Amino acid sequence: MRCFGRLIARSDFDHFTSSYVFAGKISRALGTDAGFLTEILESHGVHPITGPRIDGGRVNLFRKADVEGLDLSDTISSAKVRIAIARKELSLANAATASKMLNISEHEIERLVDNGMLRAYRRGNYKNRADGPYFTKEVLDQYKGRRKDFDGLISTPEVWTHLISERVGTS
Repeated sequence: MRCFGRLIARSDFDHFTSSYVFAGKISRALGTDAGFLTEILESHGVHPITGPRIDGGRVNLFRKADVEGLDLSDTISSAKVRIAIARKELSLANAATASKMLNISEHEIERLVDNGMLRAYRRGNYKNRADGPYFTKEVLDQYKGRRKDFDGLISTPEVWTHLISERVGTS
């Protein structure tokens, strides 16, 4: 019988599996993602000995001794709670607040959204809110930065009105 690949001694395999653990194995047992698990472990000072960001390895591998001392279930649950709280604390502004921040009318806010110049936040509970669009501070700050690029431009209706009035001779 022919064998493909390399053979290793059973004792070496047993030593390896007793000394090291793959992130994927731990994450499956905890019902989470291996990348998320790796981030959590690294935030607690536990780093893989090999992996994509270490040496280009395909998967993250940890020393069992480094991982066994942690209550991973509690650590992951706490991290998920912190992430959920951070998402809930997302600072959003409604159209009225955005119009004050940008020093323009709410009608102009609506036009900017309709024209794709201002992107409304449409995730979770904010997808189809009856009380109007909401905006992140980041989006409003980006618009403020770009707005100076639009100073001096006129809207398409203004252009058409001007062209028509010139044609008709009412200008």
